[in-house]
Amino acid sequence: MIKSNIVRGLPITPEECTALDSKRVISFITSDALKSEELNVEAAWSQLRLVYKILIWYIKSSGTSTIVALKYVNQNLISLLLQRFDSGHARLRGSLRKTIYNIYRRFVVYRSFIRKSLNDIFHEFVCDTQKHKGISDLLEVVGAIISGLSEPLKEEYRLLLTSVLIPLHKPKCMGMYNEQLTYCITEFLNKDRELAEPVIRGLLRYWPEKSCQRELFFLQELEEILMFTQHVEFSRYVQQLARRPQKCLSSSNYLVAVRALMLWENKSFVRLFFESKTEIVGILSPVVDQNANCHWHVAVKNSSMNLRNIFVVLGDEDLRR
Repeated sequence: MIKSNIVRGLPITPEECTALDSKRVISFITSDALKSEELNVEAAWSQLRLVYKILIWYIKSSGTSTIVALKYVNQNLISLLLQRFDSGHARLRGSLRKTIYNIYRRFVVYRSFIRKSLNDIFHEFVCDTQKHKGISDLLEVVGAIISGLSEPLKEEYRLLLTSVLIPLHKPKCMGMYNEQLTYCITEFLNKDRELAEPVIRGLLRYWPEKSCQRELFFLQELEEILMFTQHVEFSRYVQQLARRPQKCLSSSNYLVAVRALMLWENKSFVRLFFESKTEIVGILSPVVDQNANCHWHVAVKNSSMNLRNIFVVLGDEDLRR
């Protein structure tokens, strides 16, 4: 019964109907039809929600025999559940997320299969389709898995970071799952700070050139990563890392420039900055001077003037030495 209901998908959501309508695929859909479809979705979901509740209860129950459960909770069922993540129904994806994670916790024998299946979905998304509605939910599952890892990390999990999570910065639609991806990466760094170096390399490799929105995401993630970065790792990429804020400070989008200037409010960045100040100041001074003199946005101009004053003080201190 559970398997039959899981295989049966929910009706198309009104939002998906509207999206299709905008593409003139089903332009005949009316508002009455959308309302009717919404009622169908609610009716179908009320039944399917109960099915998932029963399944989760069965998996978590201390009275469930693991040996017996393995006959029904098998790789075929797990694959079906993972396929359902590519759904436009957020509530369905939420139930799927809870189900998969509880299977992962309860049935140790399936952990390797689940991790491999997740990796395959991410690889297909990055290298082929770049279309999947449930990447953020799948990353939440991965984040929960990472949180429970013991230290030191096995090589398999290091490969998960370098070969799966870091390449997820490449798709243009990463804004849909940026928060969950950042969480996964910082959880890895919390387990092993030496992983900061491959993460920094990955950010530099996939740093966007033409998307202001993605630049904002990258700056935010960089700020969080620097909390786990030591001077040794930072010094190896200091010039490359300094050129990213330099480019952002000269961006035509003032939000990007403001976000780059906010790095100096981060204690971790300031700590690393003072340890490599000569190289960083030399790279950033020209664009900071330009913004302080003639930037059109008041916030960028004022913050640049404050930063220039800091650079001047640091220069005077070096001269006195």
